Parts: sequence; structure tokens; C-alpha cells
Amino acid sequence: MIVLGAPALVGVTVSQLSELAADYQDEQSASTHTAELLETETAERIRLEKEVKDLQVSLNDVAHMPFVLHRSNVTLVAIYSH
Repeated sequence: MIVLGAPALVGVTVSQLSELAADYQDEQSASTHTAELLETETAERIRLEKEVKDLQVSLNDVAHMPFVLHRSNVTLVAIYSH
């Protein structure tokens, strides 16, 4: 059986391989943690974007309210003045 890359391991000690495996595990853990943080932050960003959109709709409704109230007052004045 031929093992590709085996010549690169000539002279490597078991402790060096263990250290390399530990480093790899640390990098894997850090990568997993970073991916989880990214997923959480993305979900938060989406939630905040929706909240901003909802608040903009509410703000537009409030900004439109004086016109609606004025129109209602004009209608009431017209009704009661007859």
C-alpha cells in the first residue's frame, strides 16, 4: 500500500503529531464558535431590520394622522353646521 504524503512525515515524532492534532482541534473549535456567532448576529440583524421596517410603517401612520384628523374635523363641522 502506498500512502500519499508519507515522506513528509519522516522524522516527525508522536508528540509533534499530537501537538498538530491538538492545534487542528483548537482551530476547528474556533471555527465552529465563529460560525455560531455569525449565525446569531445574522439572525439579530434580520430581526432588527424587520423592527426598523415596522417602526417606519408606524412613523408613516403617525405622520399621516394630522391629515386624517383635519379631514375628520372638516367633515364634523360640515355635518353639524347644517
